[in-house]
Amino acid sequence: MIHASWMLVGIAGALRLGEPGVLAWVGVGALVWWIGRQRGAVVVGLANAITALRVVIAAAIATLPSDAVVPWGGGLLLLFFVLDGVDGWWARRSGTATAFGAAFDQEADAFMVAVVTVVITRAELAPGWVVTAGVLRYAYVLVVHALRTHGEAPRSLVARHAFGVLVVTLIAVMLVPCPLTRVAVSVGAALIVASFARSLWWSWRGPVTGA
Repeated sequence: MIHASWMLVGIAGALRLGEPGVLAWVGVGALVWWIGRQRGAVVVGLANAITALRVVIAAAIATLPSDAVVPWGGGLLLLFFVLDGVDGWWARRSGTATAFGAAFDQEADAFMVAVVTVVITRAELAPGWVVTAGVLRYAYVLVVHALRTHGEAPRSLVARHAFGVLVVTLIAVMLVPCPLTRVAVSVGAALIVASFARSLWWSWRGPVTGA
């Protein structure tokens, strides 16, 4: 909850000041603090090193000048997306997959979405409400734990597909900004909103039992 709170503060600060770099510093600091809180669960290995590199790439996107977001932001995000598949593949192949690695991967993804949605709205590549896609992960954590629900919903295929669509549209809008990609990224953000609504419903209702 503390990590989620700091991320929301970082997003608000970046939007208020018009400086995505603020989110980069706050986000990396919050992740370092979060990792430190994992104590003995932290595993040092190639897969987690790749995930850490993805965090660095996301922070680099936040520090790009506005006139460099297209196309350099799209190129960096494409690299992030490729490495997102590599770290999980290597963890499974090498037998080093852990609960910490899965959680770290998820937090890296959430950090990236927060950063990129702030960057593209500041660069006027997408409507302002798209930032909602970057806020929801952290708002969801706070709501789920503050209201004593059934906990966070397990990550589903629906969520994975929604995330994949969002990332592809984010890459597209930073490589080829045009009305079509602007609409596409809005659709991707809407899918994320729907996915989190579904997860919140699960958290509130609890797992379905029986047939």
